[in-house]
Amino acid sequence: MKKIFIAILLGLMTIGLTTSCSTNSPSGIVKSYMKCLNSKDAKGIVELSYIEGLTKNGEELEKYKAEYLEMLSKEDAFKSLDDKGGIKSTDILNEDVSDNPEPGSIAFVTVKTVFKNGEEVEDKVKVVMDKNGKWKVALY
Repeated sequence: MKKIFIAILLGLMTIGLTTSCSTNSPSGIVKSYMKCLNSKDAKGIVELSYIEGLTKNGEELEKYKAEYLEMLSKEDAFKSLDDKGGIKSTDILNEDVSDNPEPGSIAFVTVKTVFKNGEEVEDKVKVVMDKNGKWKVALY
């Protein structure tokens, strides 16, 4: 009986983790982006950013990605975050997305960020579905 209970509990936990950690949803991408921001993962931030909308071709896209990565790699790129002590928590308050999103679709995610210094900020984040069907945080 105890083994069955543990198996069911582990199964439910796995289902809960897979659904709540789905990164290919607007909310999931915003959460992942905030985690990358807090850990100063410049490469992760670039990968989760919708840069395609700023370019006309693949060559420009790679150039923009490299420039953005270089900018984020500078010592003072995260100064504002450092001044607040980093991110304590991020809560998704609302997700506004169409029922049948397709490449080019836009969603808005309202997120509340609590910093370690106690400051709280509520933002509406624009998220765009790229041509491969992946949601990314819009930079514009």
